[in-house]
Amino acid sequence: MPWPDGLETSALRVQAVKAFAAGIADNDSEAIQVGWQGKQGWDKAVRRAEVNATAAEDPAAFGLTLRTLYASYPSLHSRIDLRSDLDYRTTLGHRSIPFTMKVRELGPDIIPDAVLIADTAKVQIGLAGPGAAVGDQVLTINGRPIGHWLSKSAQVCRRNSRWQCYGDFDKQLRTGLLGWDPRRPLTLGISRNGSRKTITYQAPSTPDPADPRVRTGCGQDDERYEGFTAVYTGWNLCAFRSAARPGVEIWRLKSFSYGTEATFDSPKTEVEGLWEKHWSTAASSVKELIIDVSGNGGGDVPLPWYSLLFDQPYQEQYAQYRRLKAFDDPAIAAELPDDQAHERWLAGIKLTNSRAWRNVGGYLPPVAMFCAEEDLTCEGTLVKPKPHGFAGKVSLILDDNCVSSCSGFAWNILAKLGPRANAFGLPDSGDSNFRRLPLTLHYREGIWRTALGTNAAQQDKPIATVNVMVTRTTTSDGQVISGQSLPVRTVIHRRWDDTARSWTGRVLEEILQSRP
Repeated sequence: MPWPDGLETSALRVQAVKAFAAGIADNDSEAIQVGWQGKQGWDKAVRRAEVNATAAEDPAAFGLTLRTLYASYPSLHSRIDLRSDLDYRTTLGHRSIPFTMKVRELGPDIIPDAVLIADTAKVQIGLAGPGAAVGDQVLTINGRPIGHWLSKSAQVCRRNSRWQCYGDFDKQLRTGLLGWDPRRPLTLGISRNGSRKTITYQAPSTPDPADPRVRTGCGQDDERYEGFTAVYTGWNLCAFRSAARPGVEIWRLKSFSYGTEATFDSPKTEVEGLWEKHWSTAASSVKELIIDVSGNGGGDVPLPWYSLLFDQPYQEQYAQYRRLKAFDDPAIAAELPDDQAHERWLAGIKLTNSRAWRNVGGYLPPVAMFCAEEDLTCEGTLVKPKPHGFAGKVSLILDDNCVSSCSGFAWNILAKLGPRANAFGLPDSGDSNFRRLPLTLHYREGIWRTALGTNAAQQDKPIATVNVMVTRTTTSDGQVISGQSLPVRTVIHRRWDDTARSWTGRVLEEILQSRP
């Protein structure tokens, strides 16, 4: 395929990389600063991308260079869309490698040295020679030792903590982020029962079909807690009790997201349903509430949930917008608030021509992420809890895939309940970013440029569009808490052969044994 305009030479491709990287760094408000590699790690990623851009053999390889660079932007809210002629998935689709690899053990005190086959497809399409088997240890990939690939996993990582990067190893590899081009064969040297074998995967020539999976509610998790049975079934929240453990209740809070398939349309309506049908009469009898938010990827506003647990008026985490030069454009500034209360708050700051608004590159005052319904200017009005009567302890089942509003929810539980609350399992992602804007990369008048805002994404025919984080997370008084994973009382490592049920079962056992 011929090179597109502006990418015909290695020098132009390096210019594109530099413009792309500068646009991200200049508009970033938290991710690069709080990532475990910091600004130094980002600069190294940019230099690697310049080398790879020079060596790129075709447009799709250059697109993979941009994708790999952006994968080093440490935010789980990141997203990249490449123009079709630069995206290998245009012809190959998403690669369904017929096996899944996991590190032997995952936890905050571990740098893994082994990778094993954790799962295999029933029909292993694309494999030449022997198929993969669960328990195979991967010794080499394309002739390089597994340690080489694990070191890359830590470099090309959207996580805030190094140990969490290794949990994404399989996804990083299959999407080409570790240096393997998914259009090429993938050869694994494995050890099985003491003997060595070679597995070679070649991507099929036809694109993969669309993923048919449909998101399910918490009712699918009924068998997650041995000895406990459901006493209330909602959509994102299900409650469980055991006759053998009076006073203990488990909540599976699966998500804060509500799609068309959900039986409620928002956290508010689900909270009201739980209150009316269960919690208003059950709360006072609960001495220990265990809330399982492992794997909760966030979604909608968690504010209503606290009304069932807190005994004092409350608010959410706060955020600070970075005052970017691009906000001088009224159209871009208008994209910052996502509701009318935040819009009025921002208008007030601009109207007074405050020092914060004039300080380009600095940060605006902290503002509540989610405003109370009666708070028309988002000044931080506190929300009143329900008269629930719950005075027990709360134990969170937490893991590294608690993201976004889940991280905020967990932070609030631990911060507001103090000694009444603890977390068990694995530290959360620490990624509770509030606001993002699209950044585009385009070639115009012989120069590679980036532009911030939705209008640019729609009008400039960019080769890449990405999210840039334009806020950082704080407390109400401005203490920065971006990228800080929450501590857990007891760490329960995740093993390569764990299922969600087996890992959760070990965490639950630890919580129950820790009771006085």
